[in-house]
Amino acid sequence: KLWDLRIKNCVQTLKNHNKRVSAVCISPDSRMLVTGGEDGMAFSWDIKMCRPIFQYEVGSPVLSIDINTGGLMAAGCLDRAARVFDLNSPFNQIAKTKSDTMPVTSCVFYKTNYLFTAGTDNLKAWDLSSDEIIMTDNIETSSKGILNMVVSDKINQIAFSSGTLSYHECYLSDVNFEGPYSYIPPQNNSIYN
Repeated sequence: KLWDLRIKNCVQTLKNHNKRVSAVCISPDSRMLVTGGEDGMAFSWDIKMCRPIFQYEVGSPVLSIDINTGGLMAAGCLDRAARVFDLNSPFNQIAKTKSDTMPVTSCVFYKTNYLFTAGTDNLKAWDLSSDEIIMTDNIETSSKGILNMVVSDKINQIAFSSGTLSYHECYLSDVNFEGPYSYIPPQNNSIYN
């Protein structure tokens, strides 16, 4: 559903998925919305016209979606992999990560050529600049399950939340692609310490 927050009302319901919508993302230029669902599909939508543009056969239930400024969409999936699509070519899956140990619960682009994926026990960095997607780092976070991430290009930091039924934290860490990445959490990195 699209909501107009000024009038606090739903202005449009977008329907194309045949199961629950589990992920949404707005493009950096605010012209496109992408939805991902438990049906293993993703749809791009023209926000102004409220019409579908393309559909993407992801092949596994989608848990998270991100869009970069270069027109790529990443979908983190239940089958323990993330897929990267060209938003302008609906049948063009350009990359797929290797299977992880757990479902990819969060994926986020960093600049135009890096992708972070996260699951229960690790955070991985992938380089998209070549014809193949290459894992550049596998960071063991011991964070008890990453639920969501956000990366800031301006300050080169990544924030992620984690939690299980009894353990909930939010972490902030530097992003460094100039050399080996090492995750060293500060002493008071949790908002719940």
